[in-house]
Amino acid sequence: MIDDDQGFELLARLFLVIVPTLVALFATVAAARKWLRHRRLTAEGSRATAVVTGNQRESHDQGRLLFRPVVTYHTDTGREISTVLEELPHHREHLTGTEYPIAYDPSAPDRPIVARGITAELIALLAVALVFLAFAVLAYHFTR
Repeated sequence: MIDDDQGFELLARLFLVIVPTLVALFATVAAARKWLRHRRLTAEGSRATAVVTGNQRESHDQGRLLFRPVVTYHTDTGREISTVLEELPHHREHLTGTEYPIAYDPSAPDRPIVARGITAELIALLAVALVFLAFAVLAYHFTR
């Protein structure tokens, strides 16, 4: 039978290993989904050139601001779309008139991606996954 101290020790070990492993798993799945969507849209999506018309501001801790560009572009059917490029956050405002090559799904043109290589968000998700996975492995190793 497990006494209270052994039960708490086992629960703590499980928490130190399982929670970071789950975070690593979710970050890996999110990165894979982003990468697959990016790959699909750059291969099969429609292309356009988006022009920055403004910035969307987000307040963060300690009064820092994050800016995402608001862009306008025309679809293949001639429809004008104005939306925010979610994958281009920056701590400075994006210059009005800056052009970005984008790819979009014609059935959902208001969710474009910047048609370029791997984004910083994807790299950040993979880095988070690796850090949490390393922590889980170390926690497992040192709590056995």
